[in-house]
Amino acid sequence: MMALENPQQSAPVAFEQATSYRRLWARLVDLIILGLLFMVVISALALQATVVGTGVEGYLALAAGIALPIAYDTLLISLTGKTLGMRMLGVRIINARGENISLGWCLLRTIVLYLVLAIFLFLTIVTASIIGWVVIIGLRKFSRFPQDAASRSYAVREIKGQLSSAPSPGATIASAPAPTPFADLEALRTDGIISEEEYQRKRKELGL
Repeated sequence: MMALENPQQSAPVAFEQATSYRRLWARLVDLIILGLLFMVVISALALQATVVGTGVEGYLALAAGIALPIAYDTLLISLTGKTLGMRMLGVRIINARGENISLGWCLLRTIVLYLVLAIFLFLTIVTASIIGWVVIIGLRKFSRFPQDAASRSYAVREIKGQLSSAPSPGATIASAPAPTPFADLEALRTDGIISEEEYQRKRKELGL
């Protein structure tokens, strides 16, 4: 759970924070989608090489491999607050006011995200997956990832298109006022269940 300060309200707006593992599954879905999109791009470049044969298809494929993931995350999160994987797993990226983050912050967030992923994969390969397992096991201890801190954003739960609210720390749930004898007496008189004389007599008995 996280509490976000909203300048439009006198009390913090509280949202349920998305778990690290939920975010990981959402990212895996996104990587699968990106892989499929990249295959489409590669197929188009291969077709162009067959027809035209410019010799720059390899450079275009490399550029697409870099630009496609950045554009995917940046545009979708800035426009809708979530990627397709996040949509499937009920995760949304917001700022401290509960709104979608701007295009610039989205770009910074995406760059930091893929830099962290690149470092993670490199360390995993170098250490024969030891680092990878340590990070995956320890994910539950982290409420925010580097890309969140860099872009001043938060990953929160979303259920059926609505942000999932949670009570702020120390907040109490307001309850309806307890009924009083006077309120009950007034209701009886209003409903015509007791006469005016009986109403006045009961008031005296209750010391009202």
